[in-house]
Amino acid sequence: MVNIGDELNRILKAFYTYDFPEDESKAIDNLFKIIERTWLGIFNNALIRTNPEITTLQEFAAYNDNGLYGRCDLLFRYADREKLFDFL
Repeated sequence: MVNIGDELNRILKAFYTYDFPEDESKAIDNLFKIIERTWLGIFNNALIRTNPEITTLQEFAAYNDNGLYGRCDLLFRYADREKLFDFL
């Protein structure tokens, strides 16, 4: 997980470290001005760049016996040695 944090910080430095003239704050203070879908893509990229073995699925419908149950933003699977971890 440390490597994922490092990658997110590289993205921050590359794309979000600039001033917003309208309120004189740094970009990091306004990170949530970016829409949710953008953050899903950023996090998905960080996961895959950190470990190409991580499997991800974004923005997918979830169904149960009664039909459409809802929508999930991100599902990813991380393998650590012989254990699998699924994050939703």
